[in-house]
Amino acid sequence: MNDLPEPLTPADCDLKDFPFMPLEVARLRRSKAWLVAKRTPALAFYMINLWTASWHDKPAASLEDDDDVLADLAMCDPHKWTKLRADVLHGWVKCTDGRLYHPVVAEKALDAWNSKLDQRWKTECARIKKHNDRHGTKIPRPTFDEWMSQGCPSGQRLPVPRDNSGTDSGQVGETPSKREGEGEGQRESLKTTVPTGTGAEAPSGMSSQESIFRIGVPWLVSHAGTNVKESNIRSMLGGAVKQLGDDGAWAVVQDCMRETPIEPVAWIAAAINARIPAGKGKGKQSRHSGFDKIDYRDGVNDDGSF
Repeated sequence: MNDLPEPLTPADCDLKDFPFMPLEVARLRRSKAWLVAKRTPALAFYMINLWTASWHDKPAASLEDDDDVLADLAMCDPHKWTKLRADVLHGWVKCTDGRLYHPVVAEKALDAWNSKLDQRWKTECARIKKHNDRHGTKIPRPTFDEWMSQGCPSGQRLPVPRDNSGTDSGQVGETPSKREGEGEGQRESLKTTVPTGTGAEAPSGMSSQESIFRIGVPWLVSHAGTNVKESNIRSMLGGAVKQLGDDGAWAVVQDCMRETPIEPVAWIAAAINARIPAGKGKGKQSRHSGFDKIDYRDGVNDDGSF
């Protein structure tokens, strides 16, 4: 593989929480791939299926170079795939990791990934600033390059000034103002009760609903970014309780805390919708439902034409 190019997107490039993929209409219509698809319309269907599948694969914009996998993702009859493969994979490039990458999808994926990292960095800087304003500390906010070189840290516990009650040297103490507010102090302790990467279990004796609002809400507030209001988070989780029950809603929050997605609010909203029991809700079937049960390969000829 020495003559192959390096992967077109980073190995950790994950856009599964990006539901939309940009599409430059004029650029697509002028492309050679679309000209080929104009003569054999079924190719357009297969091409788009692979482009969109790669958007949510990891690394984004890439696919496994396996004919069975590719035919399945393209929704193409395996018996037709061998004949159509070259045209369907027009523009794709095999890289040193053995995967296929689409340069145009990779270009859009990199834009999305960089915006995702930029938002994570801004959220972390805002968290540090809020901590400094609250505790009178002067913890420096990293530049974007410094933050990247440190491994993109997010939500790590920050030091709090020691009080005057004889705290041992080197220990992290609490400020008097923090001790004065019992509720706020309790909230801080609960935020660290379920740290990122643990089993996300509720403290003994705490109900699922208490865990949602005393652990889940503070965690989401600290990870969701400054543009998300706590009232909106509480409203969303309240809706989750109505739809899934206390235990089901707490399970969603726990899973989110374990996964630590970049956009936790969007992640939880999608998880709630996915876990609503069948038949629960308005009861009216959407006019868009059932598309996943249609065999789109039906009626496509062996040469790829309709």
